[in-house]
Amino acid sequence: MHQPNLFACICDATEEVPVGTEGSQNVEFFGVRTDRTKVTAEEVRGLIQNHIGEFDQCNPFDGEEHSYIELGGFVGDQGGALRLMAMGAELGLWTLLTPTSLMPFLPEELRMQMAGAGFVCIKAGV
Repeated sequence: MHQPNLFACICDATEEVPVGTEGSQNVEFFGVRTDRTKVTAEEVRGLIQNHIGEFDQCNPFDGEEHSYIELGGFVGDQGGALRLMAMGAELGLWTLLTPTSLMPFLPEELRMQMAGAGFVCIKAGV
C-alpha cells in the first residue's frame, strides 16, 4: 500500500499502546505496535529519504545517534518521531536506544527523567 507521506505512514501503520504490551517497542513514554501489513522497511526508507523536514533536516541512516527531539523537528511532532523510531526498529532499519534497554537496573523515575531529557535515540548501521 502506497503511503502519501511520512507522517501519514507513521499514523496509519503504528499505534500507541501501554509500555509492556506484547509485540510492542518501548519508547519509554508509551509502547508502539507496528502493523507490518501496512508498511515495509523499503517504503519507510524511501519516505524518509524523500521527506523535507518540517523544522530541520535529518538523515536517520547516517550511522549517528538521533534523539526523538531531533527527529521531532524532522517529522514535525515528537510523538510521531517516537512512533517512527519504534516502527523503524521493528522493521530492522535501526536500533532503538532507551534508558530501559541500556540501563534497566536504574530506577524507573530516573529512566523517565533521562527520556524526558532526550535520551531516547536511534542508531542505524552504515
